[in-house]
Amino acid sequence: MAGRKSKGDRHAFMTRVPREAADRLIEEAESLGVPYSDLIAFHVATAYGCDMALQPRNDPKQGELSLKNVS
Repeated sequence: MAGRKSKGDRHAFMTRVPREAADRLIEEAESLGVPYSDLIAFHVATAYGCDMALQPRNDPKQGELSLKNVS
């Protein structure tokens, strides 16, 4: 099966955070090379004493769609 490796059993949340906190978190995620949603999950897991490793993106440009060869 193609695609990314499973990150394990997870529960999805949707929440809003203060802009200042979001800006700082996005900056941290970019400096670490990880998706900001993974960094949020890491901070929550750490706060509750759960083990979780951050895995940098395999491709730093993941999420960008290349349209060079599209006709």
